[in-house]
Amino acid sequence: MTSREDRTGKDLPGGRAPAGTAGARRPDASMALLNDLMARPTDPEYAEAAARPHAPQTTPQRLTRSGLEMVIAFVLGLVLVGAIVSLRTPQSAVTSSLLLLSDQIRERTEQADALAKENAALSADVDALQADLLAENDPELFEDLRLSELLSGAVGVTGPGLVVVLTDAPPDTTGQVDPEKRVQDIDVQIVVNGLFAAGAEAIAVNGQRLTALSAIRNVSIAILVDDVPLSSPYRIEAIGDVRSMQTAFARTSAADHLTLLGSAFDIAVATSAADELSLSGAGSTRLRYAQVPESVTSSGAGQEEQDS
Repeated sequence: MTSREDRTGKDLPGGRAPAGTAGARRPDASMALLNDLMARPTDPEYAEAAARPHAPQTTPQRLTRSGLEMVIAFVLGLVLVGAIVSLRTPQSAVTSSLLLLSDQIRERTEQADALAKENAALSADVDALQADLLAENDPELFEDLRLSELLSGAVGVTGPGLVVVLTDAPPDTTGQVDPEKRVQDIDVQIVVNGLFAAGAEAIAVNGQRLTALSAIRNVSIAILVDDVPLSSPYRIEAIGDVRSMQTAFARTSAADHLTLLGSAFDIAVATSAADELSLSGAGSTRLRYAQVPESVTSSGAGQEEQDS
């Protein structure tokens, strides 16, 4: 009589069923390889090599090996220290190049400032001579010229107005300011456009007078106004009727944008009224690309011929 163990094939090697039980197999017959790995994880050759007796090292051998390890560790330490020192210590050539570059930047900046002052002085002399000449010979033309210069921003103006100051968010624990929390060119553009829409007659950003040809753009983290780099805080001054400008500016999208800057980006926004603001002129402007259309020129020439 066959037992339950014989029918299931248990306790028989290889998982085979005994004679007379065709088709019966052990359930783990397909896992023979895994069973061997679990039962004998070490290869027989490795086990035999591990079982062999090893000759103990003598004292000179141990000392020699320890000394060799210390020498290697000492040499590696020297190499590592030398590499760190060479990386942390700036090369003399690099240092001299940086010093030379900083000197050149300082020198060129001083030259540019001196030329700007000289240009402003010469422009003032030209304006004075032009005013004296026109005021005597053609007062009406002189008044038209002064009005055009005022509207174009070529001359300085003084009067009451509004002041909007935008300041970058404070730095974090590492001393850095998140680029998203810096005042950007689009922020200044929106405020300037809002002030002009509110009735501003003249606007300056950090002392740079805006004209019809002015450009406000970002270069890295700096904002350029007419190619002059500016830094935070950005003081936007607008001359005009204070009360009407305040009311009209509050209705523009620029006011909502200022609220967004303060609430979402931690940018400080301060708006105040000033009894008197003094904005310098931008000097004479020159249109480099504007020209009279040919149709206007030809029609004007034809009209002149008819008149003649």
